[in-house]
Amino acid sequence: MMFPPNLFRPGSGDRPPHLAGREREIMAVAPMEADLRSKRAPSADIVLHGPRGNGKTVLLDEIGGRLRQAGADVVNATPTDMEAANRYPYFIQEIGNALVTALNQATTKRIDAAVAKQALALFLPIRCDFYDNRRMELLQSGFLPHAEALAPIFADGKERLPFKTVEEALERHCAQRGDQPDPATVLQALTDRGLIWARAGMYEAGIPSLLTHLDTCATGNSAAALGPNPA
Repeated sequence: MMFPPNLFRPGSGDRPPHLAGREREIMAVAPMEADLRSKRAPSADIVLHGPRGNGKTVLLDEIGGRLRQAGADVVNATPTDMEAANRYPYFIQEIGNALVTALNQATTKRIDAAVAKQALALFLPIRCDFYDNRRMELLQSGFLPHAEALAPIFADGKERLPFKTVEEALERHCAQRGDQPDPATVLQALTDRGLIWARAGMYEAGIPSLLTHLDTCATGNSAAALGPNPA
């Protein structure tokens, strides 16, 4: 028996051939769009939430395009761009603080592209300090070489890996070092420190950008470790 092809293709914000079933969400933005076209400040903010992979990014791109046509400055702040996500409460708080500071320093009373750029410039040193402090904690505890050994296998967007993949990589690393403590103790220590998470048979990068920072520091690429230049 032949079945029709499944139109659902999960991706990282890739737009599907047809955006369907989002009419209600798009209509919820209509008052904001009307306010912008009338040169008025929007009457309310909108928060879009949902489980991973259900199309939030695609919907935001659609809404952003409509608001851009209405004359708004649309600022995309993603985990990749600003190192913030719901599971990084410290970064979210600091980005919010930076936006408030940048807005107070600006002549405008609305967050536009210039204010967002200034906020990013304020936030980047805070992010670097956080990375350096976490790296120093790992160094002082003796687990930095192990964290640096695991960091490359989470590269290229591989934020979740099977237990076996991670455990075998760490076993090889410990064997090469003739290391103590044993790999199981190391894994527990890195999990306790939030560097990796264990769930449903997979290890997940606790803070992917921190692992990237450790990897670039270990390879001597200090410029990349510092992150993008906001200028």
